[in-house]
Amino acid sequence: MSQRIGFSDFTTSGRVNYKDVVDEIYDEINKQYGTNIKALY
Repeated sequence: MSQRIGFSDFTTSGRVNYKDVVDEIYDEINKQYGTNIKALY
């Protein structure tokens, strides 16, 4: 039986959302493949 250990408050408090970077990557991929996939935030 495996035991899962959650992330500490310290680790989760350092999360940064780089929405502008992620959106740019998704736009490039959508253009290349002719799709319209949106990032999940």
